[in-house]
Amino acid sequence: VWFKLKEDVSDEQKQEMIDARDALPTQIEEISSLACGEDFCGRSKGYGVGLVVSFATRADLEAYGPHPFHQNFVARFKPLWNDVMA
Repeated sequence: VWFKLKEDVSDEQKQEMIDARDALPTQIEEISSLACGEDFCGRSKGYGVGLVVSFATRADLEAYGPHPFHQNFVARFKPLWNDVMA
């Protein structure tokens, strides 16, 4: 998943989102692994924050989307995004 943040997002807001994103595996047991980071090469077409989430099964992936902790993350941080690409 790539997040294109709005231009007026502060460093503090971005860090808050990153910290919350890093907490996803502690709350959603279906996540096998999670890797994340920020674009450092400038070739991401404005998508500056990335996330790779792995699941053991398709059922685990399907449980992730509607999971309340994931939905809370989306609702909380969606106002910071211009776009999301998954």
